[in-house]
Amino acid sequence: MTQTTPQRQRRSKLYVDRRLQGEMVRRILCHWLIFLVVGTNLALLINVLTHITEPWSKVATQTFASVGPFLFAMLALIPVFAVDTIKLTNRFAGPFVRFRSFVSAVASGQQPARLKFRDGDFWRDAEGDLNALFEEITELRQATGRSCIPEDTNVTDRTVAESASAPSAAAADEAPSR
Repeated sequence: MTQTTPQRQRRSKLYVDRRLQGEMVRRILCHWLIFLVVGTNLALLINVLTHITEPWSKVATQTFASVGPFLFAMLALIPVFAVDTIKLTNRFAGPFVRFRSFVSAVASGQQPARLKFRDGDFWRDAEGDLNALFEEITELRQATGRSCIPEDTNVTDRTVAESASAPSAAAADEAPSR
């Protein structure tokens, strides 16, 4: 009897949330370049201070000759770190993209398949709780015979969230006036 292992679900796209993942890559690259500039300037300063009697141009040339291979290696590694950052952020951006589409489907009255995250994804431990929550919503809809969201409401419209958080007229009447 042969044992079959389940096929690991491969990611078809690594770059799934342009705003989040793009910002993470920009931040990593910015930090990386700041590190290179500060490190190079620090090496130059140390060499200038330790060779105070020699001309500045000679010290700078010697510094860049000794630090050059390191700088080249660091610059060559930037794409590796950028790709790795995209892969890492995909582990939490990917589940959030699936979660958003799942919530949108539920909010529009559809009955989507259970939410399933991949092995290695962040927030995988929340998968069961989220599915239980949406099953509860479905049961409430069935018990009441209506949708939890009014039919004329656009669930992606920001005004829905703003009107839900705005104080009611009754609460405004009860507020003490000055």
